[in-house]
Amino acid sequence: MKNRGVYWLAVIGLLVLGIIGGGEHIVVGGGPDVEQRIADFWKRIDAMQSSDYLSSADIGQWALNVIDRDATTRITVADFRAATSGMQGAMERAGRAPGVTPPSSQPSTGYARFHGRVVDAATGQGIPDICLVISSLNCATDKPHSDANGYWSVDLTIQPYWDITFQSSAGRYRTVTTRVYSLGRTDVLVPDIRMRSAEAAIPPTARPPIRGKVGQWAIYDAGWKVTLLAFGEQQANQYKSPSPGFRFVYVMLRFDNGSANPVRYSQFDFKLQDVAGVRRPYVFSLLGLRNDTLDSGTVSQGSYVSGSMVFEAPIGDQRLELIYESSYWQQAVWELY
Repeated sequence: MKNRGVYWLAVIGLLVLGIIGGGEHIVVGGGPDVEQRIADFWKRIDAMQSSDYLSSADIGQWALNVIDRDATTRITVADFRAATSGMQGAMERAGRAPGVTPPSSQPSTGYARFHGRVVDAATGQGIPDICLVISSLNCATDKPHSDANGYWSVDLTIQPYWDITFQSSAGRYRTVTTRVYSLGRTDVLVPDIRMRSAEAAIPPTARPPIRGKVGQWAIYDAGWKVTLLAFGEQQANQYKSPSPGFRFVYVMLRFDNGSANPVRYSQFDFKLQDVAGVRRPYVFSLLGLRNDTLDSGTVSQGSYVSGSMVFEAPIGDQRLELIYESSYWQQAVWELY
């Protein structure tokens, strides 16, 4: 249940950071791509070791993702106290990140200062000489660059948001564009920008999806098997109701690991596709619509894990399909009719 603990930590992250961290920094937030941001966040968490660290900016970013996804999410005072009881001590034990120093001067009136670090997605090491492309298409001599340890800083006029493109002048890394929000502040600490090697950007050869129905499985050469055990209508509860014109449905899945290595699984790898071809992610509910909800995690060799996910589906649509699309495996499609 490691990921559930990190989730609760993140849900209350913004409030706690405001208490223990002062009011000088604020993290990036907002934007319409919240599902992709959440999926990318968990992929990075799943790739980390238990001894690795999450920064305060990471925790704050995840909390903003939760707000963007469902602004009506809330928590009782009792649960808040329980969730935060050990957080302060854990952060004190972890200590501060080395090498991070706040800017020595204040930005000019009418400007906000954005600063952070660019790191290698595989090693976590800072990347020097990454060009920040702002309000143009390409890097130029007057553009700011990251320093020898990957740190960068730029002062920009205050406006709702800026799009910043991080570009490797030598072409060694894939270009990354991120949207940053000042939210009324003049000092914005941006979470680490993680850039992947350009050599890792070659896409795999496309293969037709594995197709099946309820009760059938997708099995892969490495010994990884995903089975759709059940599908049905899901009742709403007092805390969560479907959007107008939609109903809740659930799927029950099982992951069997017959390979020689641990294998990651994630609820973010699944989408429900309706008859019009629209794909929707699973329904997030803080208090849960079911007591067997599937989380992200890892299945060890020779083991299995099972659980359910709830989706929204258009009322009356009987031609639904469940899509499994992981970066590691061939796409699988289950017909739910």
